[in-house]
Amino acid sequence: MKYFYSIIIFLLVSYNKNVYSYPLIQEIKYNPDYLLVERQSLPIIDMNITFDIGSKHEYPASFGLRNLVFRLIPQQKYKNEKIIHLFEKIGALANFRVGKDNSEINIRFIKSEYNVNYVIEILNYILTELKIDEETLNFEKEKIIREIKGNKLDPSILASQHANETFFSGTWYQHPVIGYEDTIKYLSKNDTDAHLLNFGNIEINFVGALNNNEAAFFISRILKNYKNKEKYNNFRCSDYWQTENNCKFTLLNNSMQSRERVKLNTSQTHILIYIPLYISTSTWREKNKTHKNKSCCANIRLDEYYYELLVANYIFGGSGFGSTLMHEIREKRGLAYSVYSYLIPYNDFGVLAINMQTKNQNSYKAINLLEDLLKKFKNVNFTDDEIEKAKNGILNSFELRFDTNRKLLSMLTAINTFNLENNYFEEYKRGLMKVDKRSIEDAFLKKISDDYTIITVGEF
Repeated sequence: MKYFYSIIIFLLVSYNKNVYSYPLIQEIKYNPDYLLVERQSLPIIDMNITFDIGSKHEYPASFGLRNLVFRLIPQQKYKNEKIIHLFEKIGALANFRVGKDNSEINIRFIKSEYNVNYVIEILNYILTELKIDEETLNFEKEKIIREIKGNKLDPSILASQHANETFFSGTWYQHPVIGYEDTIKYLSKNDTDAHLLNFGNIEINFVGALNNNEAAFFISRILKNYKNKEKYNNFRCSDYWQTENNCKFTLLNNSMQSRERVKLNTSQTHILIYIPLYISTSTWREKNKTHKNKSCCANIRLDEYYYELLVANYIFGGSGFGSTLMHEIREKRGLAYSVYSYLIPYNDFGVLAINMQTKNQNSYKAINLLEDLLKKFKNVNFTDDEIEKAKNGILNSFELRFDTNRKLLSMLTAINTFNLENNYFEEYKRGLMKVDKRSIEDAFLKKISDDYTIITVGEF
């Protein structure tokens, strides 16, 4: 019986150790742009291809071009069948996404020799030979224009778009990824075909049932004959920021606070607040000595105070019902059903955002309260107990982000895109545990701006 209990205890300890052990990140053939987490438990491969070109690289006359091209890719034909149908034939899931900083192709499929060769063939065709046909181009343009018109009636989309146009005024981040009606309707087949020659520099990430050699073989065949023009390689934040040495964001209208009201016939007012975070370039440069091809000059994920900002945001509005915003606005005053804050990690800077909806008649009261809570937030009136609870809450949430291959692929992609350490999981825990009230105070002194932009959409 004693032997039996010893075995049970050993198994429980081993199980617990496995549950909380972090995935091993491999560089594929020692290339830091290609990452792999090998998981042989299921015969499934999840892969991501990230291109370092996003909507911010577009010129005014072509706003929305990158998004248009990526929406057209699955509709094009290869061997007389649409690409999206070819993926569906083997039960593969394919997703094409464009963001402001980059764009992605994500594929999920069951591993077999046939499927691997099949996926490689299609991806290589997309990257090296694809052309857009005029019929699907015109059809997709009409769909996007209808979508843009519909977005004008969606208060949450309107708030986000006007916040970007105001907060990022005069920068390449100003316009929406989808573009504008006036730019989309003039895009031609020549524009889309020319853009297909400029997919961008590539990073590839795998999670699943393949080893390092298999992943390397996969990549070599996907990229066979792939040629990328150097059109965007010199794009840097110094093209539009105030200084090159410190990519601080300063509201270009030179006011300490900026407000914009957008009238829309709706029963609720949507409120969106952007607060710029001053991110130092020194940490990024130190961590990117071997990655000179990266077109980033400063990023919140690499800032020395990232974990302090993460903990502070968790307490303020990032933890749901346990947050200050939820307690003060919903529980005490009933001004909103939902209110929250979050960090936005763009390649060149960081933003702290606050989002809420309230009845039109409560709009002014809610905005005044938010501004008052922001002032108190900047005073760092956090207790040691609040900080410890936040650190534990963030860590528990973090450890759930890699319990499936898809979640893990998303994290691996972020690690690659933001050029984080390959032992990021361990670094994350260490960085989080060192946060205390004094380090948060130091972070706020150096990082939190007094500037902010408030956008309201509604009828008030």
